[in-house]
Amino acid sequence: MTNGRLQHRGDAALAGRWLVLFGLLAGTSAHGSSASELSRAARRLGSAEFAARNQAGDVLLKAGASAIPYLRQAAESEVPEIRFRATDLLHRIELQVLDAQKAEILSGYLPEGQLPAWDRYRQIVDETESARRLFVAMLDRSPQLMLSIGTPELADAFDRRINEWGPNQYVWNARRNNPEAAEEVAVILLAACQPECVPTTTQAQLLSRAAEFPTFQLQLSVPDRSAPLRSMLTAWIQQRGRNSAEYRLHLANHYALREGAAPAREIIAADAGGVETQTAILALARFGEDEDIPRLEKLLENDVELQTFQSRGRNEAMRTQVRDVALAALWKLQRQDPAKHGFKDYLETNGMPRPGAIGFQNDTDRQAAVQHWKTWRKEHVKANLPADGWAIEGFTS
Repeated sequence: MTNGRLQHRGDAALAGRWLVLFGLLAGTSAHGSSASELSRAARRLGSAEFAARNQAGDVLLKAGASAIPYLRQAAESEVPEIRFRATDLLHRIELQVLDAQKAEILSGYLPEGQLPAWDRYRQIVDETESARRLFVAMLDRSPQLMLSIGTPELADAFDRRINEWGPNQYVWNARRNNPEAAEEVAVILLAACQPECVPTTTQAQLLSRAAEFPTFQLQLSVPDRSAPLRSMLTAWIQQRGRNSAEYRLHLANHYALREGAAPAREIIAADAGGVETQTAILALARFGEDEDIPRLEKLLENDVELQTFQSRGRNEAMRTQVRDVALAALWKLQRQDPAKHGFKDYLETNGMPRPGAIGFQNDTDRQAAVQHWKTWRKEHVKANLPADGWAIEGFTS
């Protein structure tokens, strides 16, 4: 567990709020110190006598959570010595309380409402023994960010933590090869899934890269860790927010998670264009359902050109448009081979359409392929037919 001191008065106040949320404050301490004794001890933290300052600290430390209100006030003092000692004591008491709570979590006896991060974690993961052990490991790895979950301070704590990674490649490489990095990535994933936290595009990119750390991938294959880590990963992938959709989809593709359909739908709805839209369409070919048929069919009129490539074995220029990729995806959703439905140069890699092999030489071939899909779809796909019919003759609802 981190043993560094909280660095400023804001952190001291945060530590106090965490403990208030735990419901641990009482009128007198477990060691019998009265309110007046604790108030007096807090003032004596600035005594001119070294022994008196230490004695006051011992009294407050033994009082535990009951000393928090007095230490919070002392941490705002204008006297540097009082402020420093109060902040240090707040942090030490926080760790004491946290140690007790970790023991309760491991035994399965921590009541709801005592630790907001635990309550939020259980909503995403579960309360199995392996899930409890992972949660405690996450607390050990990053206690301050974990304890900010469920509080108004989460957004600032998240910003500070993930921005520490930054562009420094040396720091980045040290983290990605650190065996404990899996717990750190798990903490940031959990934080990013909270409603109080809205990662920026850059932060979403950092999180996506971190979730591909070799150490994190290795933990995903460990039976004791796989289920809870995967739950947090899929929870993040399914979060909504246009500024993170591209990177959430990237993770889903990397780990072959069907939850990737969610960010793919976001990207298509936002009409992002270019490679990003193409990636989203192909993700629906991989992860989508029949409910995505109308979504892809709307793109069959999108003639935005994505690329031009040379046809295999022929001196013919082939063009890829958004509607071509959508059409290939529709066939894949129906477990059909697009090469048998109008795509002369269609190729696949690992069972998925290869972007550079989707397209047509001219619009005549393209329109014929689209018409073929509509005719086939009417005969074979009864669900999700468009309510207002097709504009092309012979295909109506």
